[in-house]
Amino acid sequence: MASLQKYKGKGRDSGKTFYRIQPLLPDGRRPTIRLGTGSKRADTARRAIEDLIDVQKAGHEIEASAKTKAWLAETADQSICQTLLNYELIDALPIRYSDSQSNTLT
Repeated sequence: MASLQKYKGKGRDSGKTFYRIQPLLPDGRRPTIRLGTGSKRADTARRAIEDLIDVQKAGHEIEASAKTKAWLAETADQSICQTLLNYELIDALPIRYSDSQSNTLT
């Protein structure tokens, strides 16, 4: 389980509250994933990331929930998706973040 952590912004963001999680990955690493502002949005991201970790622990024998798939496809920020890709929690970036040039026919 990854707990949602709050922290205060610095500099020009000093009046804002940001959220992050540090989930325990199956390989023992504990990365920091910054989720931005908004407690509801951060909690939704935390739940989806925990679901993706559960899928990885099960060796992909189970699928991510429909809510997690929808979150990835519609809501997740590109930086969060890139972090999830780097830690092999997802196989590819969502279609909306794919390079538009690679989708064009020549």
